[in-house]
Amino acid sequence: VTWQTEDDGVLRTWDQAKSYCDDLTLGDYSDWRLPSRTELTSIVDYGKYNPAINTTIFQNTGLTNYWTASARPGNTEKYAVAFDNGTVSYQPPSDLFRTRCARGTPMAAGDYISNSDNVTITDRSTGLTWNRDRINGSNGMVLLLKWADALSYCEGLSLGGYSDWRLPNVKELSTITDTSNAFWSPVSMLTYAWTSTTYMKNLTKRLVVSTTWDHPVLTFDKANNSDVSLLCVRGKQNPHLDPQELSLTSQILEFWDVGTRSIKIRDFTISNVGGGFLYIDLISPLSLPFSMLSDNCSSTNLPPGASCNVSVEFLASSTP
Repeated sequence: VTWQTEDDGVLRTWDQAKSYCDDLTLGDYSDWRLPSRTELTSIVDYGKYNPAINTTIFQNTGLTNYWTASARPGNTEKYAVAFDNGTVSYQPPSDLFRTRCARGTPMAAGDYISNSDNVTITDRSTGLTWNRDRINGSNGMVLLLKWADALSYCEGLSLGGYSDWRLPNVKELSTITDTSNAFWSPVSMLTYAWTSTTYMKNLTKRLVVSTTWDHPVLTFDKANNSDVSLLCVRGKQNPHLDPQELSLTSQILEFWDVGTRSIKIRDFTISNVGGGFLYIDLISPLSLPFSMLSDNCSSTNLPPGASCNVSVEFLASSTP
């Protein structure tokens, strides 16, 4: 997809925005069009806000909504993307928003296959694999977790012969809730689901994506201690789905050194391997017999490529 790098700043109704792009001649091309919701969110940079975009490439982007060509299912309202913070909403077509045009082959829609393990489904358009069935709690109802617990649940999941599951980022989760309808039952049974993406306007919050058939792909913020449903994903990141992940070294807690018959201090390194800032909440105090010796990770806004460290000691009254 090729983009109009700088829009004209004019506020238009949806019909006016569509006509503007259809009639636009720019860079010797006249096949411009209003981009889809998926296409327009692909240029959102969720590691930034005010505006949430690469301002070197897309100059003078407004801190307001931009129209998309996508319509809310069964409704006249149209999807719009807010470039102050990257959230997605649907709006009456008579509202006045800015316009950024696109050209080229439209981004592929989901191409889903149910895998032979009967517990996962793969989207061949992105290469991502998802849990097929709804994640329930012990009571048989949909599982609702706080954000940190949802992150741990996916990272600890073993399903379909794989253990490299993770919580999806906001762009990944948005790809599976098609605006015509949710494509498989777990999505349609959820109200909204966690993503791994930090809400940069308020670093104590994360972004969630609405997944109901009549309100799909609405993107908004939720406090980390909210109880929200989840889906898990595995597979290589799509270049358009910018990552915002962390990696953790030394995940197995082995504090006894058999060779020296002594207690070891364990050092943990948390690294931001994504493309946006990663906010780490306050790490809860440890309960005895463990003690936190040092912690330079809590309440840290970790930039891409950066790391922080935590040291933990085992305080045993006696050793084997």
